[in-house]
Amino acid sequence: YSLTDTSSVYASYTEGFKSGVIEVSSPFGAGADPETITSYEVGYKGSLLSDLDVEVSTFYYDYEDLQVSIYTPPIYTFQNAASARIKGVDLTASWHVTSDLTLKAGAEWLDAKYRDFPVASVLVPNASGGLSNVDVDLSGERLHRAPEFTANLSAIYDVTTSAGQFSAAATVYRSAKILQEVSGRVTQPAYTTLDAQLSYAPAALSNLRFVLWGTN
Repeated sequence: YSLTDTSSVYASYTEGFKSGVIEVSSPFGAGADPETITSYEVGYKGSLLSDLDVEVSTFYYDYEDLQVSIYTPPIYTFQNAASARIKGVDLTASWHVTSDLTLKAGAEWLDAKYRDFPVASVLVPNASGGLSNVDVDLSGERLHRAPEFTANLSAIYDVTTSAGQFSAAATVYRSAKILQEVSGRVTQPAYTTLDAQLSYAPAALSNLRFVLWGTN
């Protein structure tokens, strides 16, 4: 719904599915049932000021038979969590400070949990120094690979002269801790990265640009 010529609000309801999985190593084994999702989203997109654009959305994802990858040496297999849900808020903003300088920012908060996962197969250390597969109840626990918070901030500067176009850009990204596997035993601690680049496009050669960049 258009509030003004430069802003709108929206709402969506979506249903979808992911097909079932047949294990290549054991085609007559259990595999995994199809995964289904029902999603709800409400948001706003618009220009709060002539030089400030904002997008914000809140969403809720309801999963049934969520497919979960499980490592059972030496292969990965799939099993179904009975149900899971993800809810969160996503925000992005772009500020055109001047005709040459633009600042962009984004942030997302996620609350992602298994609602019902009573028989999750996980690897745990055993007395002999190795790992054993055991079944645990992960109902109410956080989903892996779903950090609670992520954010980014970018600055882009472009200036055009008689010699050509000069550009500089940098992005800082921050992520909260990430659970790398289902049980949460292996984690990626919170981290920050910085990416940047400088570029020059000569006015005399319209199809040529020199770029110096660094990423991590």
